[in-house]
Amino acid sequence: LAKIQILYYIGNQFVIKFLFFLRQFLIRTMNYAAMERAALIASWGAIDEAHETITMLIEYYLNKNQLYTIDFLDLLSCAISVAHDEKDYNEGLQLSKQALDIIPHIAEIKNPMTYTTKFRNALASSYIYLQQYENAITTINKIAPNNRTSKTYWIKGLAENKSGLYKNAIQSWQHCIQLHDENEPIVNRLNVYAALLATAIESNTPIETREMVDDFISQMNKVISVTTSMDLNKMLPVYQIYYELFLLYYSSFDSHNDIAYNLAISLKGVALKSMQDLKSRIYTTQNRNIIDKYENLLKFETELSQTTEINNIEILKNQIYNLEQSLLVELNRNPAHSYSWTNVKASLNRNTVAIEFVDYMISDSKYQYAALILRKDWDSPQMIPLCSKEELEQISRINLEDEKWRKNSYAQKDLDKRYFKKGYSLIWSKLEPYINEGDNVYFSPSGLLHQINVEVLKDSIGRQANEKYNLYRVSSTRQLCIEKPKVKYTNATLYGGLIYEMDSTQMIAQSRTYHSAEDYVASRGFVADSSMREGWSYLPATKSEVEKIARQMYEQGIRPERYTETVGTEESFKELSGRHIPIIHLATHGFFFKDEEARKRDYFQAFNLEPSKNLEDNSLKRSGLILAGGQRAWLNQPIPANVEDGILLAEEIATMDLSGTDLVVLSACQTGLGEITSEGVFGLQRAFKKAGVQTLIMSLWRVNDAATSLMMQTFYEHLLSGQSKRKAFAIAQQAVKEKYNDPYYWAAFIMLD
Repeated sequence: LAKIQILYYIGNQFVIKFLFFLRQFLIRTMNYAAMERAALIASWGAIDEAHETITMLIEYYLNKNQLYTIDFLDLLSCAISVAHDEKDYNEGLQLSKQALDIIPHIAEIKNPMTYTTKFRNALASSYIYLQQYENAITTINKIAPNNRTSKTYWIKGLAENKSGLYKNAIQSWQHCIQLHDENEPIVNRLNVYAALLATAIESNTPIETREMVDDFISQMNKVISVTTSMDLNKMLPVYQIYYELFLLYYSSFDSHNDIAYNLAISLKGVALKSMQDLKSRIYTTQNRNIIDKYENLLKFETELSQTTEINNIEILKNQIYNLEQSLLVELNRNPAHSYSWTNVKASLNRNTVAIEFVDYMISDSKYQYAALILRKDWDSPQMIPLCSKEELEQISRINLEDEKWRKNSYAQKDLDKRYFKKGYSLIWSKLEPYINEGDNVYFSPSGLLHQINVEVLKDSIGRQANEKYNLYRVSSTRQLCIEKPKVKYTNATLYGGLIYEMDSTQMIAQSRTYHSAEDYVASRGFVADSSMREGWSYLPATKSEVEKIARQMYEQGIRPERYTETVGTEESFKELSGRHIPIIHLATHGFFFKDEEARKRDYFQAFNLEPSKNLEDNSLKRSGLILAGGQRAWLNQPIPANVEDGILLAEEIATMDLSGTDLVVLSACQTGLGEITSEGVFGLQRAFKKAGVQTLIMSLWRVNDAATSLMMQTFYEHLLSGQSKRKAFAIAQQAVKEKYNDPYYWAAFIMLD
């Protein structure tokens, strides 16, 4: 049974089906030796050998002349499942027919119609696999309506959909929903709604499509409330496809933009929202048993980020999955709140605009960007087409770090034209008719817009977008519906002037400040390859940066805690978890590697970095921050036992509790980069958001040490004097621009709420 559980989380569906059916069968009919042999074959996932074993078992029944038994029917059911898994659909067809032939002759069956329905369903499925859709429909029609199950109608709908009988398919799937067993996973019901939505779109029925989308969103919100994060991450790419189908379909109608907006705020960043909601709901219960379970789950997640053993990884994932599932069952009576465009509208003022940027496929490999825009006095949102993905890629591929843009004034004008003004013409110029100068504009990026500083794009006369509008970058505009408590800045933690080159004695001494050797297990080391032998250089401006910020804080009555030189270790940062620290400032090196680049480097092998369906598993291993002593691990030098390596991975940050932190400032290189998904950017920003941080300041490219220091000091000067985070950020950016006209120096940083 333990093997079945572990294999389930590996995702081998063949093994699951085979073990389930074979276990039921073997317990009743075979000796333990046969049972062990079958389980071993199944654990290997060897379909050929599994087929051979089933053949052997069928021969066993033939020799014993025990074909007319329920046990033999169970074996045939197992055999059909295996035949479908090995894509031998003709075999599945024949086995289904054989089962239907023998059912009338089995005396011990009290209700033969139950078995007849089961095997007619299997027979119809075989016909669908063989693209014999009429035969599938005929097979289902032989089942009396009162004997049909939700699965019967699901199969019937599939066959009708494939035959182009869209209205019939919709009716069948509506019957499927009505007969849905309450004990059946709710995600199965959502899959039916998704199929209904796709069919309504395919059949070009706008009214039915709208109804289906309403149902789809309603069911999806229910599913999200009761689905583990592991399962949700697997489901979301599929539902994103349905969302894109809807956007593509209705973009030609210029209607139903309210539904499009609802889908955007329901799907965008939903896995992150689900995790945040789970935490909030758990602590709201004040139930010690539930809270203890959740804190155990967090401990397992921390252990998972620290282990490299494949077996341990699967066991820990299993424990996390079971604990989360148990918590969701206990919380099911109190589902998380969901939002619609009307909630967003209600939160707006007259001079406030909400924008959800979206992107969707319009043909093979071609994507369209659009903006769903909403104002207080509008009856519904409007959808504004913007540009193609190819046009945005031309902007995003421009490397602002390239020295060629700083050669002379002609080069700078060329950059202005190709990047800033071209970008503005693709995005903001299309939205100018709907936004007034001075408006507060809350926008949620999508796709490539996550990694373009759209706030500083310029119009034809050189005015930046953030000079014309008050721009607020948010994860989702649904955040406008959530009232945030006002944060009082009483204390802060500052990192800067870190020494990356430390010897073993220094590393041990600093580590023991927080933990003894016996009670602490450090996270895995970060091993570099020969191409990174230059290591990390000391950043002289970062020490004066944190010292000046500390003085500014003292003057305003804020207590800053400074970590500099050899004191700013990974251990010290992890000790911040669970503490109330309104501001965390990190002035150090940061990194992010793209997947294809990471796979060329030897050091990722230490993490057992394998291709994963769960993007978060991989991307959070490929980004991080360098803290004191991090040079040794980077240069592949040995790390003392039970001492952290100084490479703080995003994966490790994500397991921390930073819900007491309002603002994290990443005064480091490329801290805003990561894998772009429908969920947002998977990297450091994902990690800090998952840890519970409200607002992030981060960079999109390698930043100049002196210019960054000037920006940070100016930012805190105005923040601590009473300006909002957004206003202080804009003033600081302008201060750097006045000293360094080149956008390389001042345009790298973005702020995300």
